[in-house]
Amino acid sequence: MAYIATMPSGQREARRVQAVKLRRAGEKATVIAERLGVAVHTVYAWCKKARIGGVRALKSKPKSGRPRKLGERERRELGRLVIAGPRASGSDRDLWTLPMIRELIQERFGVTYHVDHLGRVMALLNLTRQKPKVRAVERDEKEIKRFVAEVFPDLEKKRARKATPLSS
Repeated sequence: MAYIATMPSGQREARRVQAVKLRRAGEKATVIAERLGVAVHTVYAWCKKARIGGVRALKSKPKSGRPRKLGERERRELGRLVIAGPRASGSDRDLWTLPMIRELIQERFGVTYHVDHLGRVMALLNLTRQKPKVRAVERDEKEIKRFVAEVFPDLEKKRARKATPLSS
């Protein structure tokens, strides 16, 4: 039943009203619950609310909590900016840091976030932390391939010959 949370509030209200109407028409709560994809006790709770407060009591309530600082459009734009990389936003760095993203949000949208909370904002955008691979500048890929193909197998053979079997 995980899909219910993403159902628009109008559909949720209509489902509650439908459940109450079906119950008043004599339908069993178990049948209603199965048809609507909810628990039986939920049907009973909806019917009780409607009995006490009428159909108005079945309306969706506004979400509680503080509203988000960035609207949907601003979050989409932030996502595009972050994906484009810091250089596209005028930085001389190749990778974003949370303090850099904080500055970008402040300059672009006039909104201030604490760095510790930006992880949640990035999660809303389906963006995750990236850790660059640390590689030596002197790394020689051709030499590594040659070593793995030619030298390493000989070292493995020598190691296998030196290993002595355990006697029982």
